[in-house]
Amino acid sequence: MKQATVIFTKLTLDSTIPCRHSKGAAGYDMYCNEDIKLQPGDHISVSTGIKCEISSHLFGLVLGRSGVSSKNGVEIIGYIKNNEEIKIEITNCSNMLFETSKNTRIAQLVFLKRKNLEFATEHMNMIDLE
Repeated sequence: MKQATVIFTKLTLDSTIPCRHSKGAAGYDMYCNEDIKLQPGDHISVSTGIKCEISSHLFGLVLGRSGVSSKNGVEIIGYIKNNEEIKIEITNCSNMLFETSKNTRIAQLVFLKRKNLEFATEHMNMIDLE
């Protein structure tokens, strides 16, 4: 089996490289690289201060840490654009201000195998429902 390669690069001196905080964890904790104050209903793209280069057979997906999302009513998602800074997209779905400090573990990075699939299209005859 081909070994997967992931190369992280710090874009700022104080950014934190993702890491697993428990042996069996599927995701690698990600840290915000800025203080956040997000009003209800607002959306922000948060800097991580890192970029990532991954093998072509992998895909990286950023998901919210369950405690952060469920306790604060925020949706967190992101993805890796190869060799560009990883951004964390946060939407405040609650009716309260969401605040967190720089260097807080806010999301997790999960790597998935990329599969190339072939799709077939089947055409159906249109039927009149009136």
